[in-house]
Amino acid sequence: MRTYLIVGIALGAVAWLLFGDRDAPGVIGDVRQLFNDALDGIIRGERATRCSYDKTTGVVPCDPTSLADQAGQSLEVYSLARAVASEEGRSSSAVKALVAHAINNEARRRGSSITALVTRAKLPAHNGMYGTQRNIEEGTAGYDGSDRYCSTAQDPYSGDLEIAAGVLDGTIPDLTGGATQFDRPSGESDPDRVAQNRMNAGSELVPGIEDLTGDDLRFWRRGIG
Repeated sequence: MRTYLIVGIALGAVAWLLFGDRDAPGVIGDVRQLFNDALDGIIRGERATRCSYDKTTGVVPCDPTSLADQAGQSLEVYSLARAVASEEGRSSSAVKALVAHAINNEARRRGSSITALVTRAKLPAHNGMYGTQRNIEEGTAGYDGSDRYCSTAQDPYSGDLEIAAGVLDGTIPDLTGGATQFDRPSGESDPDRVAQNRMNAGSELVPGIEDLTGDDLRFWRRGIG
């Protein structure tokens, strides 16, 4: 039965992306309902692991596989949950699910595992470990600049693990239409420049999900056509 549900969600999502209108009845409404139903009842819950980042290096000192084992999850589920908890730990379940999909989509676009994507760091000494998105280690190359695709500095909670698992097994449909990037304008020194750079690179702003994201979270996907 679960297999049929997953296939149905996937087919519905494809139909929505090709023909859907956010306010139209039918497929998009069905996909949104599946999205809401899948998230219904998920709460933040208990902290799954306890290994935060080093305040000097920005690196999480615990081995990723060991942390996933402690959480009782696969490494991919744990890595995605940790990224979601670090990027949007206080946000709604809906926002967390959208962010999780964007991270998963980017990993697939690169032909990479989620773990490889979120632990890849520009500074070799940080590579292969969880940590802060920004390089906070003074005196190193690239200090105060971007070090990773996203943050994995904070431990996930049980609800984050549920959301990550649902995104990866397909029970939480992707309402972003394949987004691979996200940002908060309020957290950018020049949000207009960030937007222009994304558009220059061939990305477009994902429309129709403002009711889920609010006014200060943007999702970007590769342009269609």
